[in-house]
Amino acid sequence: MKALTDNFKHHIDSFNNKDFLISDEKYLDDLIFLTPSSYEIKHHISEENWFFWNEKSKIEEALLKDPYNIDLNFRSHAFEIAIVNRLCILKALCKTLSILNLNHAFRLSSREIMLQELIRPVDMKVMEQLGAPLDFFGTGNISASAKEAGHMNCICVKEHDQSLYYWVKARDEGLLSSSHILIHIDAHSDMTLISPADLSMLKDIKNSDELKNYIASFYSEGNNLITPINLTSFIHYAVSSGLVREIFWVYPDPDYCKYRLPANMDRAFMLDMEGAGDFSLQNGHIICQWAGIKVHIIRLSELPVFTEEVILDIDMDFFLNETSAEGLSGCRGYRIRNREDIDSWQKLLSHKLKIGNLKPWITTETFVSIIKSKHIFSPLVTLCLSPFFMPDEWHFLIHILKKEFSEA
Repeated sequence: MKALTDNFKHHIDSFNNKDFLISDEKYLDDLIFLTPSSYEIKHHISEENWFFWNEKSKIEEALLKDPYNIDLNFRSHAFEIAIVNRLCILKALCKTLSILNLNHAFRLSSREIMLQELIRPVDMKVMEQLGAPLDFFGTGNISASAKEAGHMNCICVKEHDQSLYYWVKARDEGLLSSSHILIHIDAHSDMTLISPADLSMLKDIKNSDELKNYIASFYSEGNNLITPINLTSFIHYAVSSGLVREIFWVYPDPDYCKYRLPANMDRAFMLDMEGAGDFSLQNGHIICQWAGIKVHIIRLSELPVFTEEVILDIDMDFFLNETSAEGLSGCRGYRIRNREDIDSWQKLLSHKLKIGNLKPWITTETFVSIIKSKHIFSPLVTLCLSPFFMPDEWHFLIHILKKEFSEA
């Protein structure tokens, strides 16, 4: 038993980017051959999985600060493969009392299905496609009605499709024109498509009050009305009506690192961008075509400095997306990790925090300071609570954010 443990330690200590995946398969074949019982194999494999999972978590935390680090990406990818290999062995041993080797376990456990869900690492080919991030972006037009971050007019909504009503109302009142950049700060794309028949019908709408009748969240659940504009399609209406010509979708850093760049492009960024295509890497971030316009998928710190007014739209689940935090993949960044985290957040909450509790991945103060540094002007800011995704105890963040954006 001790020799096997020493073998594993030596195996990890001699980690080599080039040869690790090959040597790990050989190590597992030896483990299966030399271990006398399936119970002992399960014990070793389970312990090693804990090791790899903890190490991968540390790597992903480092990737939050350096998402394009090739060595970190490869090491995380290698450990993911190592975990899948061990899960295949455990799954195979649930079906039979013994296995011959790792390939035998693969045949019994549908390894290829699990591998399809893995995130491929950033490599030199990807790095070669990444240009320098944009320094400035826009046409240089800022109207008198637009206000800079720190002095902005903020509107709070409960559900995200309600934001559309206030955008169209602002256009009715002359605060917004057409052909704006939308900065969509959200854990979700909200980019599904309205059917052509519904779009044709919606073209006859003259003003915001009439449009309100077609927005799902303005009706109580008891009405059970089927409306063409809902939580996931409201942006499509804004695009089709000419209000939005280009989108910067700002994605939470923890999720951005969990779903790393190459695989995201292959899988339409994994988040229901219906009809999106032509994914590529330009200027240090992902871009694609959707609903006839360009969409940038980007981290907060990588936003350019804007030289024209924008529509600024912020969903509170950007700060704490409970679905990601509670998912099987255990997305990092949404958990209290140490005493410093507790001290930082405890002053805002009435209940006692402890290690492992949910928390926002970024403070509102840091968030607003970054937005201010991007020279963002907007006639209005929509802040969405999204209560389904935000834990109740963190709903108050929307009021803090409104205060920080409204006051100099």
